[in-house]
Amino acid sequence: PGGDALAAAAALGLAAMMLGLHGASGFLYCGGFLLAAWLTVLLILSGLQPATVAQRLLESACMRWAGTRSFALYLWHWPVVVWLRPAGHDGMELLVGTLARLAAMAIAAELSFRLVEEPLRRAGPDPLGRSHARAIAAGAVVGTCALAMLQLERDPAPAAATLQGYFGERVLELPAPAARPELLLGAVA
Repeated sequence: PGGDALAAAAALGLAAMMLGLHGASGFLYCGGFLLAAWLTVLLILSGLQPATVAQRLLESACMRWAGTRSFALYLWHWPVVVWLRPAGHDGMELLVGTLARLAAMAIAAELSFRLVEEPLRRAGPDPLGRSHARAIAAGAVVGTCALAMLQLERDPAPAAATLQGYFGERVLELPAPAARPELLLGAVA
């Protein structure tokens, strides 16, 4: 019984934070993330208590799936969130967009798990050789940077708005590319 009450309190606290706060909330950076971490610890600890609802929930097939694919979910969540950003603020559009992002993350994580992680895990130590692994790592870094640059080039406003949300009015406005012709390729000084 005590474990269930602890789990319910922790889950309600986490749900309230997820629904009531946004990424630029000052509270998050002044102890909010620490509070979320402690609430998560309490939720997990309550799941260690035998015969609790939290234990049954954490041992469910859905949670086991998420646990085995947690690294892939971690890797894919941000690109999916950025690429599938909702256009409007209508409640239904946000709900549908959130469900689409969750589905895309699950699909990408499953594909990554089955096509990359599992084959490499089954192949044993050093399956590709050190030189191939370094080439793949370098390609992944370059590809990720290229995608990030394309995203910023496509729409720099959210990045500037996020920075302004974090740092307030102290953020300087970035000049438009046309305002700085010396940065354009082929410009003659």
